[in-house]
Amino acid sequence: MLIKDSFLHLFIFFLTSYSFSQMPINSFIVSKTEACVGEEITFTSTSSVGPSNLPITKELWEVGGGVTIEKNGSNNTIKHTYTTAGSYTVLFYATNANGTNQDAFVLVIKINPLPIVSFNVSPETCTLPVSVNITNNSSTGSHTYYWDFGNGQTSTLQIPDNIEYSSTGTFPILLEVKNTATNCTASLTENVTINEFKADFNLTEDSICQGENLILTDLSSVGVSSWSWDSGANSTSVSQNPVFTYNNAGTYTVSLTAFNSTNGCSDQQTK
Repeated sequence: MLIKDSFLHLFIFFLTSYSFSQMPINSFIVSKTEACVGEEITFTSTSSVGPSNLPITKELWEVGGGVTIEKNGSNNTIKHTYTTAGSYTVLFYATNANGTNQDAFVLVIKINPLPIVSFNVSPETCTLPVSVNITNNSSTGSHTYYWDFGNGQTSTLQIPDNIEYSSTGTFPILLEVKNTATNCTASLTENVTINEFKADFNLTEDSICQGENLILTDLSSVGVSSWSWDSGANSTSVSQNPVFTYNNAGTYTVSLTAFNSTNGCSDQQTK
């Protein structure tokens, strides 16, 4: 009985070995085994027909994350992009007329995360030249930074300073952050709007008689939403073009504070 079982096991081993020998030989190469999220990886089959010499009819990759890519024929090339960081086990199978070689060729792909890129920028004033305040909320540690402020100025500081705009308009600010350990890079572009806003007004007269009216004409920048006037003689107004009467002789300083609620700008002028 023991001899019969041994012969049976030997026969099964022979059939199994013969069956595998009739299958293609699984193998493939990759453009890289470590990459960044969003980086394309190329997989190239290097499978061969094996002892059977039968042509390979189909190749299949299980690239991880439940994704399967199948191609007819042999020595195919596929491309895949991983959108989530992690370690992915890639399995490859080749098929011929005798079937599929289930002894998968295996490679592990490591996908590194991208740096976090985030920043805030706010103009300090609304009078040219305008300096801006920058807050960098990006990844820290082993990272480098490259800024382009859209006005000809660049910086490699984590938190740049002395950034100044000499003209109005909307400027794109680019920040690129690179992880020096993995070489993974991410970037972000945010726009900053630079405004020139000035309060100004005209007096009908620089000198008037006691009891006469002084007419004021607003000459502020376009976009004023509200006005705050002070006659210098204990009277105020929120009209655009107010009239003040001075009942006592003297020298008075008139001031106007103009506001633009759309861009948050304000300015004051005195005469």
